[in-house]
Amino acid sequence: MRGYNDVEAVTEEEIEIKRQYIRNNPRKRLITRSKPDRFRVVRDNHSINWTLGRAISALINDPSFAKNPYKCKESQKNISQRLKRITNTDILAIDYIGNRELLASPRKISLICHRKDAAHFEQQKSAVLDAARAGAVVVSAFINPKEREIMKQLMIEQLPFIEIMDNGFSDRYKPVGKAFYSTAENRHVQLSCWAYLYQAMSEENNSISREMCLVMNELVRLISGVEDDWWNVD
Repeated sequence: MRGYNDVEAVTEEEIEIKRQYIRNNPRKRLITRSKPDRFRVVRDNHSINWTLGRAISALINDPSFAKNPYKCKESQKNISQRLKRITNTDILAIDYIGNRELLASPRKISLICHRKDAAHFEQQKSAVLDAARAGAVVVSAFINPKEREIMKQLMIEQLPFIEIMDNGFSDRYKPVGKAFYSTAENRHVQLSCWAYLYQAMSEENNSISREMCLVMNELVRLISGVEDDWWNVD
């Protein structure tokens, strides 16, 4: 079967994961069949503002890459190979799964946590959650632990958000875990600018390259339409 993949359960933990999958599968099957539009990957959308030039600018404008032109050029090459393009153009493709209405929301806010703002994280967290409670849609790649901490609270309070993914979507892709239910309940969109790349599970593959992080955050800025420090009123 195309796209089929499985492994033998060996440890007790792996066996329990298999059991949970079997128990939950019928319910999830009913949900996906009742809401097919929420679990269908919509491919090759585009914005005239999301171009190869804009994605590359995220690397060029980064201070660490600016100090190392050779590394910057290599990173640009790597990024260009991973990004999805509209055929024969420099306009980049965007795929998504979830509630399209969130993408069209008139008020979206960015969540990008910088090291320089670490001392003000609680202020940033409070501002993001207050805005979400007031109806704003949070846009983030949820890369670092602070961003994921806020994502966890968004899930708990059932607040809407758009998640920028670090890989493309396979043909059989479905959100997993809590993301499955937040997608079914119309409060979560997963969005990707990358071509899908199969990666076997390992510790090495759990890390995201710096250049990918920079590009994903640039897409956050484009979608949200606000500055990174919108939350800082000081």
